[in-house]
Amino acid sequence: MKISVKNISREMKSTIILDNINLEFESGKIYGLCGHNGSGKTMLLRAIAGLIQIDRGEIMIDEKILHKGIDYPPEMGLII
Repeated sequence: MKISVKNISREMKSTIILDNINLEFESGKIYGLCGHNGSGKTMLLRAIAGLIQIDRGEIMIDEKILHKGIDYPPEMGLII
């Protein structure tokens, strides 16, 4: 599975939570997210898992756009 995050942004209550995020995750590798409390790590994971909608950009799972081609990533496990 390949996950591509392209220029995603999310705003809540006039506060920018995710601002133009670009990442790529490849199958078979382990990734970790580091950051201060409130930096958007959990919101990013929720967006990738399909639990929240993003305002701008796109999340692609194996070249299918999340919430357009698929509703959630198949075979994905997530611990928040």
